[in-house]
Amino acid sequence: MTKITQNITYQYHTKYNVKSKAINAIREAVQVDGLWKASNKGETEKCLMILGNLGKKLCEIYKIGLHGEVTYGYYEAYFFVDKRITLVKPSIVSYLHEFRHHWQTMTGKHLSSEPDARKWSLSAFNKAFPEAFDDAWKLGRLMWMPSYPTREE
Repeated sequence: MTKITQNITYQYHTKYNVKSKAINAIREAVQVDGLWKASNKGETEKCLMILGNLGKKLCEIYKIGLHGEVTYGYYEAYFFVDKRITLVKPSIVSYLHEFRHHWQTMTGKHLSSEPDARKWSLSAFNKAFPEAFDDAWKLGRLMWMPSYPTREE
């Protein structure tokens, strides 16, 4: 990886100033509503409900119309026709990525759609849970992030 590429991708998770109310809503979904606990227990339907409720809060915070249902699917996607989000598993980062596509659709700001959704979702996750973000990055669980930097890099 070139130094230029490293500098761009190492910055992915710091690109956006996510609203503090949104960060609080994300934390609440995980810590109060129990997203990660339900996910660890395999309670997919409960997770999808928690993410749907998070979506309602985020839509209110960002002053956009509600998205449709959050459902289980064979791939992560946002369907702009019915505003539905599908997820392969209940992942907060994947959900936030698809929520960003909803935001793009509702605001008409497509801002280089995929890179924008990646940067926003990673920034939101990093700001809400910096330690969990760092752990996931070290373990290589975050798509679009390069290898975790070592002291030699």
